[in-house]
Amino acid sequence: MRPARLLAVARRERVRTSSGRRGWGLLVFSLVLLLPASALRLPSATAALPEVSGQVPASLSGVVRWREGAPATLSAGPPLVVRTRSLAPGLREALVATETRPAVRLQVVPGSLRLPGRALLVALLAISMLTGPLAETLPGEREGRTLEVLLSTSLSRRELVVGKWLWWTASASVVALLAGVGGVLSGALRVGPWLVAMPAALGVAVALGLWLVRGAGDLVGGAAVPMRVLPVVAVVGAGLAWGLGERWPLLGAVVPLGGALAAASGAWDGVVVVGVAVLASLAASGALLEATARSLDAQGVKPTQRDGGVWGAAVVGGLCWWLAVAGPGVFEAGGAAGGLASRQVALAAGGVLLALVAAVGLARQGRWPAWGRRAWSGALVGPVLALLGSGEQAGPILGRLAEGQVPAGWAALVVVVGQELFFRGLLQPRLGLWATLVLWVLVACAADPARGAVAGLALGLLGARWGLGAALVAHLAWVVVAGVWRAGVG
Repeated sequence: MRPARLLAVARRERVRTSSGRRGWGLLVFSLVLLLPASALRLPSATAALPEVSGQVPASLSGVVRWREGAPATLSAGPPLVVRTRSLAPGLREALVATETRPAVRLQVVPGSLRLPGRALLVALLAISMLTGPLAETLPGEREGRTLEVLLSTSLSRRELVVGKWLWWTASASVVALLAGVGGVLSGALRVGPWLVAMPAALGVAVALGLWLVRGAGDLVGGAAVPMRVLPVVAVVGAGLAWGLGERWPLLGAVVPLGGALAAASGAWDGVVVVGVAVLASLAASGALLEATARSLDAQGVKPTQRDGGVWGAAVVGGLCWWLAVAGPGVFEAGGAAGGLASRQVALAAGGVLLALVAAVGLARQGRWPAWGRRAWSGALVGPVLALLGSGEQAGPILGRLAEGQVPAGWAALVVVVGQELFFRGLLQPRLGLWATLVLWVLVACAADPARGAVAGLALGLLGARWGLGAALVAHLAWVVVAGVWRAGVG
């Protein structure tokens, strides 16, 4: 790629989208909307007393407020023990202001959740505002009959796509960073990793948007697809990276788009983890831009329907599984006794939702997966998978996800059928073995990705070689043998 031509394409994109009556109105309007989200300070941020739980000594009476489930737990001394992940400024000032000045011992709690920072809201709003402008990139060129002219010149497809990506990434990053500077000046935001992570996240969002609109023939179709997909992918990716990062920060950092959003929200403080998130976002942007460039020709997108909207089904299915299985654990972590549902009920609901998404996707495609003539071969592989064991995870969220990876009890059959219909029946014939394996690890095996990758590869190879029946039988044998093994050990 030639830098001069990349800049020329970016300059042309700026002139094309900023000329006429609108001018720079879109960017100014975006900045006006983002500034309040980043700069306004909540009235209760400084007025409320710091909240604590546990045993509050008399010296702190009237200085702190007791609340069950507060992030900081006190144990009366001497010395006074404060158990929290990070000492809030208000609590620190309250401890310093006490007359008796008790000796304080701080205990860091590694498993507690950290609330996202204001920069995450700014990044998500900036991504949602990109859905409209992205419709004017490739779909606008195609509707105006100028895409064919550009591709008939010496300009390469890669230079055209990357040049457009440069302009929209740069403009969105400048607007988001200006809004962030307003938050810093007002005191609502602090200088941190979001300065680097936010442009990386916006770059992935623009690259994904270009890939989504590569087949749209007009502005209406170009606006509809990213408007439905981009916000969902951003929220799910950020939640997945945040959840994985609580136990494995590096694994959470490599989640495309989600890792950069989690880094911008302040999920991690380490330079290495934030750097990995930025590099992973750059790699994801490059892969998406390359895929977009390869799909263009003089007449538009090549006539292939291989994925057939299956990526949307993958996002919906993954979101349904996480909401059903891990969602009740969020309330349980917040102090609700038992969450919203028992683990067996949550697992059964997740399996049913996966099966329904798979059934709808297969019905729309009009082609149901073949059962396979050698389904019995799965009975030989399943017991071998049981030798992998299942990693026991503590905590209401990871514990539920770990149980969903190797389910037990009456919900196991529903989970296995739903997972196999979704991953090996719907996704793998359209997306291929390796893309399905990545989705399997991120959605179904987030609590134990190493064992999940090995098992997913074995099930995927069985499905590719001998059909869905072999993978289903192997998965059932794996769960049954693992359950018998657990019962015998117990």
